[in-house]
Amino acid sequence: MSNSAPDIGTEEPMPEEFLTAFNCLWADKGVQLTILKGNQYALHDNLNYFFQDIDRLFQKDFLPTDQDILRTRLRTTGISETIFELGNLTYKMVDVGGQRSERKKWIHVFDNVQVVLFLVAISGYDHVLVEDRNGNQMHEALMLFESISNSKYFEKSALILFLNKIDLFREKIAGGMSPICKVFPDYTGAPTDIEAGMEFFAHKFRNLVRQPKKEVYVHYTNATDTNLLKITMASVQDMIVQRNLNALIL
Repeated sequence: MSNSAPDIGTEEPMPEEFLTAFNCLWADKGVQLTILKGNQYALHDNLNYFFQDIDRLFQKDFLPTDQDILRTRLRTTGISETIFELGNLTYKMVDVGGQRSERKKWIHVFDNVQVVLFLVAISGYDHVLVEDRNGNQMHEALMLFESISNSKYFEKSALILFLNKIDLFREKIAGGMSPICKVFPDYTGAPTDIEAGMEFFAHKFRNLVRQPKKEVYVHYTNATDTNLLKITMASVQDMIVQRNLNALIL
């Protein structure tokens, strides 16, 4: 690919000559080594997925599958609101950007929020931040969670923690690729003990909540597994309904 390549519109197919360039990149050992060390460069988790199936993406009749869409990433900026109905209930979901530059835009606007859904990539325990290569994704998530869980704005809000990308976490821990203790010296479990690693991070988040009676509901999720996500969201809905009923009784 050259600097003189024409701009490509969102509705236009990728030029065929780009396919050759992408395949050359994928065959390069240096590129593959860089992707393996992607946690050090804040690379996208799904580069392997797209590179390994690059020929399909260049087909003229290509249409993205659900998995293709789920594995893409679009940075959340500002505040996005979605209103939807589920059963007899109407929900308003507010999605906000978690990056440092985004937080000042939303932390003060929440009032009367019933539930906070806090999403963390558990597989990112050894990843650097996109905006700060000296920072760590999990350390940053823990600091943000501590701020939110103890904020006056969310004093009466339920906290639901999604430790996401559990599939990548299992793969990383089982393969011994990146021991948790290298990043978190207080971890005392076996390097390849997946369950111990999961509980370690859940415990770390729970311990940040200073209100003794405030419960944190933890779910281990994989956003690309739609069946798991349906089960998880059903339990979240049950919790919200039960919480509302308890509030009415009181």
